[in-house]
Amino acid sequence: MNPIDFIKTIYLGDRYCLGIVIDSIKNLLKIQINEISRIRDESGIWNFYNAENILSGYIVFFDIVQIQFLPNFIMPNDQIEIKSCQKVTNLDDNEYIFKIVMLSVDEYGNTREMEVIIQAKGLYLLDPLKPDIIITT
Repeated sequence: MNPIDFIKTIYLGDRYCLGIVIDSIKNLLKIQINEISRIRDESGIWNFYNAENILSGYIVFFDIVQIQFLPNFIMPNDQIEIKSCQKVTNLDDNEYIFKIVMLSVDEYGNTREMEVIIQAKGLYLLDPLKPDIIITT
């Protein structure tokens, strides 16, 4: 499944970022989320479908070309949303630009928004209980 369609099957409402791992050797960026649900209804709405939920799961971006943290990196520890995914049209290779928005809440309750922009070949989901299975559909 292409990344644009795959993202439409991922539900992150009211979920939050547990951490970010940059694996330079494998050329991956992993964003760990407290719970990832899937959208399987033809309407494109989550409808509280929980049969495929992944606890402490990862969204993994592979074959990274570049990563930007905007503004300068702040520690994301709250809500997360995949804002957009678009194919890079001026390249021969299949590359995509992913925009992820995350919130950071400090000890005083102040909230700041950060954006991670990732240029990569694609993404998949990873369940920490089944680390050998790459979820792409």
